[in-house]
Order: sequence, then C-alpha cells, then structure tokens
Amino acid sequence: MMRRSIGVVFSVLATCPVLAIGLLLSTYPSTAQPAGMSDRCTSLYLKYQGNPAPKAFAKGRTRGCGWDKGTTLEDARKRALGFCNAYGGDDCRIVEFVK
Repeated sequence: MMRRSIGVVFSVLATCPVLAIGLLLSTYPSTAQPAGMSDRCTSLYLKYQGNPAPKAFAKGRTRGCGWDKGTTLEDARKRALGFCNAYGGDDCRIVEFVK
C-alpha cells in the first residue's frame, strides 16, 4: 500500500507541481510563531492560527500578547492591541495579521 501511495504522490508531482506543493503545505501547517512568547501566549497563538481571517496577533516587547478576529482587518488589529495591553503587555505591537 505504501508503494502505491508514493507512486500517486510522484504522479501528482510530475503532472502538477503547484497542486502537490499546495497539498503538502495544507497537510503540514506552519507552526512558526513570534519569538520569546510565554506558555500562555503560545497557547493563544495556536488559537489564533486556527481561526479564519481577518485576524491579528499582538505581542508586547517583553510580556503580554493578544489576538482577535474581526469583520475587518482594522477591527481585528485594534482589538488584538487592546487585549495585549489589557493583559499586561508592554509596548504592544501587531506582529502578524491575515486579511
């Protein structure tokens, strides 16, 4: 069975490399996250990643973070900054967003 699966993958790669790359990327989502985050912020970042756009993630310089999704990107950015500041963030800034 494994040989057949590998054969199918190579067949897709040969006929449509863009589709194959897209399938691989959707199967293995990015787990990159902003550096220097606490366990709480890491947990919030994972929730952020699992939500639809528009969304924004804010992080404080040395502590704090927040995220939100909104009806518009501007709404999501404002609310993410608000949550970051409300939970003790210092010098909160948007570090990631999706339109």
